[in-house]
Amino acid sequence: MAALSIKINLTDNQISKLRAAHNKKRAVTIRLKNEQLTLMGKHTIHITPMQYKRVMSAKNSKGKRGVQLTFSYTQIGGFWGTLFGALAPTVVKGVANLIQKKPFFAGDGMHNKKKQRVNKLFFTALHNDRKDWENRYRLRYKDIESNGDGTYNAEVRRQTKGGGADVNYRRLEHQIANNFALRGEHLFGNIKANWSVNTARASETRPDERYISYREKDVTMSITSDAGEYGFLQMRPTNAVDFSNFGLKELTNENQFTYDQDLNGRLDFEIPLITGLNNTTLKVGGRLRTKEKVRENDFTEYEWLNGDNEPTLGGNGYQFERGDRYLMDGYWSNGANQFIDPTYLGDLDLNDDATFASALIPEEYAAGNYDATEQILAGYAMLTQNWGSKHRVVAGVRGEHTTNVYSGFIYDIEEDIATPSNGEGSYLNILPSILYRFSPNAQTVVRASVTNTLARPNYFDLVPYEEFNSDDNEVAFGNPELQAATAWNFDLNAERYLSTLGIISAGVFHKNIDNFIYESVYDVTYLGEAYEASRPENGGTATITGVEFAFQRQLDFLPGALKNFNIAANTTLTSSTTSGILDRTDEVGFAGTAPLMVNTNLSYENKKLMMRLSYNYAGAYVDEYGGDQFEDRFYDKQHFLDLNGYYEVAKNVRIFVELHNLLNTPLRYYQYQNQYTMQMEYYNLRANFGVKLDL
Repeated sequence: MAALSIKINLTDNQISKLRAAHNKKRAVTIRLKNEQLTLMGKHTIHITPMQYKRVMSAKNSKGKRGVQLTFSYTQIGGFWGTLFGALAPTVVKGVANLIQKKPFFAGDGMHNKKKQRVNKLFFTALHNDRKDWENRYRLRYKDIESNGDGTYNAEVRRQTKGGGADVNYRRLEHQIANNFALRGEHLFGNIKANWSVNTARASETRPDERYISYREKDVTMSITSDAGEYGFLQMRPTNAVDFSNFGLKELTNENQFTYDQDLNGRLDFEIPLITGLNNTTLKVGGRLRTKEKVRENDFTEYEWLNGDNEPTLGGNGYQFERGDRYLMDGYWSNGANQFIDPTYLGDLDLNDDATFASALIPEEYAAGNYDATEQILAGYAMLTQNWGSKHRVVAGVRGEHTTNVYSGFIYDIEEDIATPSNGEGSYLNILPSILYRFSPNAQTVVRASVTNTLARPNYFDLVPYEEFNSDDNEVAFGNPELQAATAWNFDLNAERYLSTLGIISAGVFHKNIDNFIYESVYDVTYLGEAYEASRPENGGTATITGVEFAFQRQLDFLPGALKNFNIAANTTLTSSTTSGILDRTDEVGFAGTAPLMVNTNLSYENKKLMMRLSYNYAGAYVDEYGGDQFEDRFYDKQHFLDLNGYYEVAKNVRIFVELHNLLNTPLRYYQYQNQYTMQMEYYNLRANFGVKLDL
């Protein structure tokens, strides 16, 4: 349900009614006088679009009439439910401050108007357990060389990805996340104090991940170009595939384990310095955050002791079937979909020393294991000055001290030795900001701000790790010299609340970013072969400039039930430049910044039914920088169409449905220009439906 905010003045009696309704788990009806509907009052409430329409109609009426609003228990419970960490879509805000006028003491069970103190505790817990199973069948053409007669020679590889029998013969990705938070709100006289402590742990385990691959060398191939939209290159053997020519390349097993452990604490005070129309408030506080990330992987290679027992691709073949729409025509012709059966792979007893010889391959995992920690100690002071109801200035400064400590390994390829590597670093950032808000009338708000912000590197990127994939000839390096990026942000925007139910807004923004972090991709000789390397680096300076527009309107001018339709749209146009990219003198766009984004939705809502159709578009943008423009990788434009809604079949019982990616938009990367496809994946429609109970 969409929610809109208005600021009104509530009486103590109305607050008492809200509180009593919550305690008795029932709805409550409150009548608001016209003089309460200032829209610039001290109490913020969130109401439904239909309620908003009635408020505006009463406020602008010639007779200065009031309005009667009924808040459901669900609405009121939206606020009170924060005690259990369950915020409802439509909430009544500002109630906490109001109730502090009649504090309740758990110790003596009495109200006391003299002490002006309220103590509240909130606890939330979250547990999430996700398992993802996958088989992958990979056909690869490698080391392609021209024969000079229109044909080519290549190595053909066929790889099956799976797992042991205890993980359903598939690669298992098991993720577990736990989060526990305790926070408090207190009032000491006229000073508010808030604190929170939060601990979280997330882990990912990938046990018994198995790969078996076969190859045939010096296969004569023909190459043609697909005339379709993306211009795929198609490679086919000139002769029929003979699986007896394929020999075993490798049989491997890998175990991966990674976990993150976070601990956060903060304490804030809000102190009113001057009260009245031109009031002044000071907020001060501090925060401590610690993070640790650990990775522990291993990698083992196996060989049959008796080569005569090695399986053949034809004898243990598996015909992988796939949808024709996901690959260009003819790509899987000539028996190209023949792979080792994943059930056969999973049933192999790799612990049988009489059948297999095994060896740990430390170059595959040793330099990728690490233990990295980050500690952030921050403090801030913020002053808010109001001049009547029209002008507000918020000025503040924040200091953050960051310390990183890591331990990892540097692997010496020639000596086959993994040497421990330890290091640490720290830095201090002072981040000032100032914001100005001007509201000439109840329907108009103008905001301007200048802020200084910080973007830290991923703390595990500071570990001097090395991860490489010998199948793809790719290697990734950590960078202990990486610095945090800082930015100056300049924003100006205006909002206009329409006399009917709606809002229109526009804004401009500009950012100057120093030491921005990007992933550098370059060619390197590694393990005596040509590899593609990637490493996080600091760039020079980046600028981002843009404009944004938004519009929302309920179509209340339409007759009958059609007046319950609502339209909303927003768009952002952005221009960006960068400098200081490694070995580059040209200017390219800032990675991850789409030049155009459009979001629209059409919704219908009444007392029982809500449906929303959403369309979202993002233009193509550079995703990864290469050594030159030709090697730059781009994320292609995206079109998404989603439908979601619910129907209330009974009180507090809803049937809901969510349909995502109705257009089956692929995830697609291309190199340099749109016609050079690098990667393309289809995920099809994703649907969720069920029953929701509001308890």
